[in-house]
Amino acid sequence: MAFSVGSYWGTVLVGNISGVVREQTRRLRGAGNAMLAFDNVFGGLEDDGGGYFVRFGPWVFSGMMDEDENFDFGAVYQRPTGTRDYRLTARYTDSEYVSADGSRTFSTSAFSGVGEMIYGSTMWDLGAGYEYLDSDGLNVERWYVSTGMRTKTGVLTVSVEGHYGEIESGHEASAALGVQYDLARGLSANLGFNYAESRVSRGDTKVTDTKAKQVNFSMRYSF
Repeated sequence: MAFSVGSYWGTVLVGNISGVVREQTRRLRGAGNAMLAFDNVFGGLEDDGGGYFVRFGPWVFSGMMDEDENFDFGAVYQRPTGTRDYRLTARYTDSEYVSADGSRTFSTSAFSGVGEMIYGSTMWDLGAGYEYLDSDGLNVERWYVSTGMRTKTGVLTVSVEGHYGEIESGHEASAALGVQYDLARGLSANLGFNYAESRVSRGDTKVTDTKAKQVNFSMRYSF
């Protein structure tokens, strides 16, 4: 639950606002049940907090802080040019990340951004990020890139996405293929093929520990 009050001077939010900056600055989600793993910084805000965002022409600026004083800042620029629509985003996150084995908590500082172009019914985008994880006796650097394409033809929407990153001497990789088939107004069949792998250890700490292959199918009604 979140509460907001807004006008021409911007919008103030209080409550469960942890994902506001993320949603404004992220890559567009894949079609159907596609879910690209690792396509985000590790550090994130706690559920409850407060924040503010404001629009100046094609720009939107936002800032959120949680109850533990972690914060998230974002900027978005979006404007059509000719027959194409362009969107650029930037984000800075200062937060915490708990290792996969729960043995260590890192303080994190992360920069990320997205470039997107839409032409007709097709969208291409590219995202990248750098994150520094710091704890007593162990520091870890992480960088990643993600890219994807989404297109719609008639009742069929398809997306293809890929991700690669490095965490010191280890790596992370994921891929996602999504399909959405519109059956009727608001009703669709959704399919997703998702792959993710990242098992990185530094000393006795498992920084990440993920290996998964998924095929997801669902029926969805939305309006």
